[in-house]
Amino acid sequence: MKKICIIGAGHAFKFQYQALKDLGYDILVCDINQEKIKDYPNGVTDYRKIPDDYKLVLISTPPNTHYEIIKYLAKQNKQIICEKPLVISLKELYELEENNYQFYNILHFSFGDEIEWFINSKYKNEKPLHIKVHINDPYIENNHIKEEQICLNGSYLDETINPLSALKRIYKKDIFYRKVTKFMYEDDKYDYASISKFQMENIEIDALVKWNDKNDRSKYIDLYFEDYTIRLDSINRSVINLTTNEILYKNEEERMYKHYINAIKDFEKVQNNEKESLKLNKEILRGA
Repeated sequence: MKKICIIGAGHAFKFQYQALKDLGYDILVCDINQEKIKDYPNGVTDYRKIPDDYKLVLISTPPNTHYEIIKYLAKQNKQIICEKPLVISLKELYELEENNYQFYNILHFSFGDEIEWFINSKYKNEKPLHIKVHINDPYIENNHIKEEQICLNGSYLDETINPLSALKRIYKKDIFYRKVTKFMYEDDKYDYASISKFQMENIEIDALVKWNDKNDRSKYIDLYFEDYTIRLDSINRSVINLTTNEILYKNEEERMYKHYINAIKDFEKVQNNEKESLKLNKEILRGA
């Protein structure tokens, strides 16, 4: 049986665990909180004590811990899968690159079934004139970022990389950072909203990320073609022709579960994606 250790039993843990279980993995759980691992056999509270026979690890801890964990586990010859963002600064990213550490970076939007459908559709062959990204997670409480989300380092760093990873997977073109404007509450360290611009060849990408609209939870990419507009809707797992209001594709399965199913299958197939992932992380971190 394939063995893997999940490091960090946070909000995505139940989807990670179920997906890996359904794909036939023997799972060890590691978390500094003893309470979170008590229901799982042989759980550990320190990633430095992962048994030698667990050669594969999934890092799902807060982003500001990724660098040290990757550095340690790479030296232990572990195969590393790491959640986004890979690290939180260009300095850390350059050091990973210089040391040639091997890793696989999970970037959620790119593994949605709606993205897979679009890649295999006729629409993939036409280049959009403009792209707009809209993401909203209601992470605000009493006019501040919720305490449990502070570890995500703000809306821009946590969310922007997801839809850009999907666009990179669709069009296989490099994406370049242009500028970002961030919005913060007076006493907060991180941004609750951001408006950023990126470039993919001659196509402008506008990305709006908001954590402050409690009435809306939406995540989508709008592709503006000459005669029509296509929406890739992550939350509703659908592809919609906005010009005709036609639903071109719809999947009812749980989105996060499917993201992990598809991501792990991709990992098993390609084994690494560090070169392309480094490029995308580098452009995101230019605005961090």
